[in-house]
This record gives sequence, structure tokens and C-alpha cells, in this order.
Amino acid sequence: MKAFYDSNVFLKFLGGDREAEELIDSVFEGTVEGVINWVVLSEVTFGYLKLATNLRPYDLKKKLSKIDVDFNPVRELVEPFKVLEASYTPDELFSTIRAFGLLPNDALIALTCQREKIPLVSFDSDFDSVSDLRRITNFKELLGG
Repeated sequence: MKAFYDSNVFLKFLGGDREAEELIDSVFEGTVEGVINWVVLSEVTFGYLKLATNLRPYDLKKKLSKIDVDFNPVRELVEPFKVLEASYTPDELFSTIRAFGLLPNDALIALTCQREKIPLVSFDSDFDSVSDLRRITNFKELLGG
């Protein structure tokens, strides 16, 4: 089975959430073909930077070039996930934002899942309003149970 993983699953995994751990492990074990896009990679990297440095976004921006951050945990976490190359027109983005009340990054994720015809593994209920998108929230559901 192929599934798109939202950034919140990775971030909850990094925070020690058991359900997120099962969902991520399914990709490492080869049970699920996990995919992401560049939006998710960016959001996970940013979340990791905040977690690893304990800095607020403004302070992080000012101090990032002066601190040594080990990106290996993020690299290893996303390594088995295929990064999808997807592009959309501005009108596709804007209409998805309007139709479903999504923020731009979430609209790009929804568009990717719709285009690829794959479910979304996410803890974000904002996606529940999106037509032609199945949201998966737990391991049992991921395996079709």
C-alpha cells in the first residue's frame, strides 16, 4: 500500500507518540510505501530545528548560522520515504484553499494526494472536508482494518 505522510506524523514521532511510531515503523518495515512532498520535508525540518534548539522561530533565524545542528535524525527519519515531485497551477492551489478552507501547505498536500490517488496519513482533521481524500489516523486503519 502507498500512502502520503503528513508532517504532523513525523513531528509526533519525534515527540515520542506511540501511534505515530507505529505509522512510521510501517514504512521502515516495508509494509507501507511512504511518500512525502517538499512541503512536508520543509515542515519536518523546521519542527526539528525548533525542537533541537529550543529556540523560537525569530531567534532561530537569527542564530541558525552560528549553531551546529545535527540533521542526521531528520535525514534518517525521512530516508525510506519517496519525495514526490509535484507542481500545480496557482488556480489549483487557490481553488483548493477556497473550497476546503485549508492553509496553503495543507492545500498542496491535499492536491498531491488527490493527484496521486493515495490516502493521507495525518492527525489533522482539517483534511476531513476534502473530497476524494481518505485520511488515515492509526496503524489498524492503515493496514485496512
